[in-house]
Amino acid sequence: HSDAGPTSNALSKCCSFFSLSPQVLTASLIYHKPSDVKSHLVDILRQMQSASQVEEDVSLSSTNFVGCLFTDDDLSTMFNMYDMNNTGHISKAQALNAVENLVGAEALATLDLTSYLGNGNGPVTQLHFTKACKFALNKVLSKR
Repeated sequence: HSDAGPTSNALSKCCSFFSLSPQVLTASLIYHKPSDVKSHLVDILRQMQSASQVEEDVSLSSTNFVGCLFTDDDLSTMFNMYDMNNTGHISKAQALNAVENLVGAEALATLDLTSYLGNGNGPVTQLHFTKACKFALNKVLSKR
């Protein structure tokens, strides 16, 4: 595309302004595959701007910071992709891999997910997986 350079430059500037991870925006583009990329990114940035004006909420009912990127259904689908045997749980390594795919390796290295994923290598339920993903996305998106 002839406008790939300016779009990329604008995306980089927006990520810096809002302290967003380019991986998070890229993941949203890959998942949603919008026909109008620029409008999709503008919508995300507008939602993030309004979300930054309210108190942080990491509860499962909150969609202020995650709703514009990933719904609970999206995170459930991701969990089910790792839970191929339908056991209702995945390994901690799988959960960490999923979070890394959402926020990037650099961001993951700065996060403490033990309250969601536990200290050991025990199984991770879908509820804890969803909470860990939302916590990670919140931290990345609200990083100042």
